[in-house]
Amino acid sequence: MNQPNPKFSVLACGSNSCGQLGIGHKDDVDTLQPVLFHGSGKDITPDIRVSKVVAGGNHTLLLTDSGEVYWAGDSPAESKSEDEPLRFTQFDVCTAIFEAAAGGTPPYSVSLAVGTLEASIFVVQDATGQTTVWSYGTGQKGELGLGKNKTVAKSLAAIDDFPPPGTKIVDLSASLYHVVAVLENGEVWGWGAGRKGQLGNPPEAVIWSPRRISSVPFPVVRAVSGREFTCFFGNPESGNIFILGSDKDGIRSTAPPNGTLGRWKDVGASWHNIYVLKPYGTILAWGKNNLRQLPPPHLTGVVQISVGSEHAVALDSTGRVTAWGWGKHGECGPGGDGRGHHNDIASSENLPLGGSKIIGIGAGWATTWVIAESPRVSYHPS
Repeated sequence: MNQPNPKFSVLACGSNSCGQLGIGHKDDVDTLQPVLFHGSGKDITPDIRVSKVVAGGNHTLLLTDSGEVYWAGDSPAESKSEDEPLRFTQFDVCTAIFEAAAGGTPPYSVSLAVGTLEASIFVVQDATGQTTVWSYGTGQKGELGLGKNKTVAKSLAAIDDFPPPGTKIVDLSASLYHVVAVLENGEVWGWGAGRKGQLGNPPEAVIWSPRRISSVPFPVVRAVSGREFTCFFGNPESGNIFILGSDKDGIRSTAPPNGTLGRWKDVGASWHNIYVLKPYGTILAWGKNNLRQLPPPHLTGVVQISVGSEHAVALDSTGRVTAWGWGKHGECGPGGDGRGHHNDIASSENLPLGGSKIIGIGAGWATTWVIAESPRVSYHPS
């Protein structure tokens, strides 16, 4: 008998000078294009479901439900020559680099990942549920977390003695030059650039290894990172919020006082803004607005948000995707002039893949992503 067997597709638009969209070339695009997967030449994922899009400066990672990672764009720690980094214009699975790092082929699952300017940080979970942290790439300001003056990891390198024994990482965030990890016990640790106090006291230009951030006055469940700040959130019912770092653009002084945030469904941060998705489908946001980074007033019924470097993306309950903010590279759809604008860039009804339903969104460094599901009929004899 014929039974529906869903297939999943990923579409992207925006900045693409290093092939980070994975669409087969290096030109920017302002309309959503299906991404390609190395070796298949196809615009559908090879029987996997993408659960999250993670972006660095000029590279993109796709995390799957099964714990695999696919990569497109710059691979900054490797090069064909001294001055030409490898650049992938289609997504390729990263199984080999994890197997090489582990010294074999044990079961592993990448549960979390973040990108900085030129590095990627992965939380890897083993069969027992224990987590370890691995770094890859270049981090001139300590983003790798590997110890003093360790600025390059040409293969995956584990961060020693982290997380502490008996603990597990439940959230990970990063911006250009710093990384923050949230533990299941509510502690937060950070490494990388800390000159503005974004990683707690004492402020230091570079924090080379994970250091506990002890000044947050409540157990943390989520953290989001901007260019020079970090915002911490307590339990979604608590209303707790605490921000460390620079107060540029009023990011700290205009935030809701601790305990007054109210319930939230999701949170995010761009370089200069903080976004809070409320349970009833509206978005609370503050910070810079010179490029129209604050949400357009018509947005309601929002069920998902994703935040990039200077723009944000929302999916509403009807399947419509809206992008707003800086759109010079096409990340907010057609008409971007560098001064900021917004567009409804997709809906489940007008995707280039017929019969599709939008199930997820992503936003990176001037890039926008849509994850779609569509029925695929397979024949199974009765």
